[in-house]
Parts: sequence; structure tokens; C-alpha cells
Amino acid sequence: MTPPTGDERAVTRRDQNQAPARGTRGAGPEGAPPGARKGPAAPAAAAAPTDDVTKVAPPAPGATVRKSAPAAPKPPVPAAFPPPELRAECEALVARYPERQAALIPVLHLAQRRLGGWISPELEAGIAAWLGVPDQHVRGVLTFYTMFNTKPVGRHHVQVCRTLSCWLRGSKDLLGAIERKTGLRPGQTDAERKFTVTEVECLGLCEVAPALFVNDDAHVNLTPAAVEKLLDGCK
Repeated sequence: MTPPTGDERAVTRRDQNQAPARGTRGAGPEGAPPGARKGPAAPAAAAAPTDDVTKVAPPAPGATVRKSAPAAPKPPVPAAFPPPELRAECEALVARYPERQAALIPVLHLAQRRLGGWISPELEAGIAAWLGVPDQHVRGVLTFYTMFNTKPVGRHHVQVCRTLSCWLRGSKDLLGAIERKTGLRPGQTDAERKFTVTEVECLGLCEVAPALFVNDDAHVNLTPAAVEKLLDGCK
């Protein structure tokens, strides 16, 4: 007898009232063979809400949900810049360039050297306003170059080169001598504001490495003993 094909084949459906065969996927615990792994347990029912739980109504469809965010810090009040004693020098710097913003770096150098050794947020905002550049632009320059200070420094700012030539010639040993003498690690200032220690990038003195600066004075071909003697002379 030829077996039915195509549309002639009868479709057999399992009787829903009949228990599934043992070992089949739908058998359940009672129909599974001994030792068969049981499926994951059904999740526990969620606990009923108690009276002390604050109920928040869901937002209406299409409504905007306001997210909480910390308050933005207040921008600093710009300092009056330039002060009278620096006005002529600042105007002379600006006159060198075709655009005012091109004088930013020399103006920052002048302000830091003559106005306390660092650029405060208020002074930063004042310089930006005077040059007509965004505050963020001045902030980017200040934080990119290690020669600018964005917090107060000591009377003697010791800046140790950490790049390749100086490192190969013993700048790490110089830092060790500075730490023993001052008790300071890079980035620290002592309580009396006598010393600030900073690691900086290349000072351009590779041929006479290792090198460091104390304020604006370069010191080269140094040894740990020479550094200790140098610091002893800082009053």
C-alpha cells in the first residue's frame, strides 16, 4: 500500500487530556526519568506592598520625566584685569599678534609671575574676558601646560623633569633626595608654603640631564647630593 503523501497525510495531534510520555520535555517532575535535572524554580511571588512604602504614580503617556541633577557650580566673578601695574605690559603683548587671543600664553605667564605665582579661577575669568575668549579655552590651556599653576604654590617651586633623557640620567634619584629633604611628594606643598614639588615634562635640557627648575632658574647635571645642597640654600 502506498503511504499517503502531501495533503493526503493525516495530521495527528496529541490529546491534551492525556499525560505526556515519560522523559519528554513537557513531562514535568513526575514524568521525568530518575536523575534528570530539574528546571529552574518558579520565581517567588512579589511581596505585597506595606503601608510605609511611598507609592509613585507612573507618568502619563508622552509626559516628560524630569531627572534630578546636582546643581551646577557658580562661575567665578572675573577679577579686574589687567591691574594698573600690568596694563602697559599686557597691551604691548597683545600688540605683537594679529588677534588678541594669540597673546593668551604670554599674558598668562606675565600674570602668574607678577600676581602671586598661580592663576586663580577669578583671574582666569578676568583674563578670558579681557582677551575676548571663552573661559573654557583659557581653562584648557592652563590644564594642558605644566608650567601654569592652578592652585597656590610655595615660595620655591621645584619642577623636576620626568621625561626620557632625565629619567635615564637619574631624575628618579633626584626626586628621592627632594622627598627626604622636604618631606614632599610630587604635587604637594608644605604647610609653611616654602616648597612645592612638581614633576614636569621635557624642559628642553636633554643634553645636560638630569635637570630641574627652582622657580625660573634651571639647574642641570645634578646629583642627589647637589640637589640637597641646592635646597639648603633656599630661604
